[in-house]
Amino acid sequence: MKYNVVKPTIQKSVYNPTDEIELLLSFPGEEYVAGSWAVSMDVNLQETNGTPIADATELYIDSAAGAHGFLGLERISFQTSGDVYTSKFYARVYKMHSVCNTTRNEQVSKSTELCQLKASDDSLTNKMLNALQSVYLKPSASGMNSVSGNIRSDKTGTVKIAYKIEDLVKAVFGPGATAANSLQISNVEGHYNSIPLTQLNPKAPPTFMKVMQVVDQKVNTGNAVFNTNISSGMVSAMSCSFLPIAYDNVFTNNQLQLSEPPNIKRVQWSFNNALDQYIEYPIETREEMLQGFVESMGGDVNRNNIDSVPLDADPTTSNFGLGLKFNGTIDLRNKTIGLQIDSDITSANPYYLYMVFTTYIAL
Repeated sequence: MKYNVVKPTIQKSVYNPTDEIELLLSFPGEEYVAGSWAVSMDVNLQETNGTPIADATELYIDSAAGAHGFLGLERISFQTSGDVYTSKFYARVYKMHSVCNTTRNEQVSKSTELCQLKASDDSLTNKMLNALQSVYLKPSASGMNSVSGNIRSDKTGTVKIAYKIEDLVKAVFGPGATAANSLQISNVEGHYNSIPLTQLNPKAPPTFMKVMQVVDQKVNTGNAVFNTNISSGMVSAMSCSFLPIAYDNVFTNNQLQLSEPPNIKRVQWSFNNALDQYIEYPIETREEMLQGFVESMGGDVNRNNIDSVPLDADPTTSNFGLGLKFNGTIDLRNKTIGLQIDSDITSANPYYLYMVFTTYIAL
C-alpha cells in the first residue's frame, strides 16, 4: 500500500474566505483505497489580523462541525466523466451526519474527533482557536470516504476534489464575531492510500459512491407542503434541517445551527416506493421525528439519541432534524416525494428548510 500526499494545484501561502482549493488525486495503474481520503491544514482564526482570540472574547465555531465549518463547498470530478458531485452545503451536511453518528462524549475523548477541532460545547471553541491550529479532516458524510469499494484509475482517471473556504459570516459566530475577524488557512494537503490495480472481474458488482444532494426551500407558513424530485435513480433516505432566515448572514448567530421550528406538531411524508405503491407516513411525536432523523443519517438511535441529538426544546442548544430511511432505494427521477409540516412558523419568522437526499452514483 502506498501513502500519497498532494498539494493544491494553485499554491498560496495563505487561503482566505471564498478562495477555492483544488487537489488532484493521480494514481495511474493503481486503485484509490476506499475511505482513505483526508485533508490537513493549518487554521489561524484571530479577532483581527495579528490579534489572537482572548479567553474573554465570545468568538466561536460550531463544536460538532469543527474545522469542517471552514469549508463551504465540495466538488468531485473524474477525468473520464467530468463533475460527478457538487455540494454548496458541505458543512451543514457534515454537521447533520456528525450529530447523528458521534456522541458529544466521543467528540472530546477520541483523538480522531479532537484533531478536527470538535468540542463538547460551542463555548469551548474559542479557547481551542486562540493559537494556530493544525487539523486533519476526514470528510465522512459522503464522497470519497463513502464508496463501496476501491476506485480504479482505469475507470475514473485523475480525481479532482475542490473545496471553497467558507464566507467568514457563515464560519464563525458569537458576540465577538464581526467582519473584522481574520480567518487564514495555510499548508493545505490531501492524503490518501493507493494499491496496485487488481484484476478486473467483469462479474463483480459496480462500485457506488454515496453522495448527498441538497434542495433548499423557504418555509413561511404553519401548514407547509413541499413536493420535490431529484435526478437520482437510487435514493435511500431523506433528511431535513432548519434555520431561521433571520440568522442568514448575521455574525452573532451560528448558521450551522440545526434549529427546531416553533411548536412542530406533525410531519407527513408521501412517496411512491419501488413497487410504485403510494405511501403516506405521518409522524406526530418529537421522539419519532428525532429517531427518523438519526436513522436517515445512518446513526444508531439507541446509542446516540441523548448525547448526539439532545431531547430539549431550546433552539440554541438542541440539534433538531427530520428524516425518513427507505426500505432499500427508490427512483425519484420521474417521481416526487411529498413533505407536509404542521408548525407555528409564520411569514414574520420564516425558516430555511434543507432537504438532504442520500443517493448513490455508479463509478
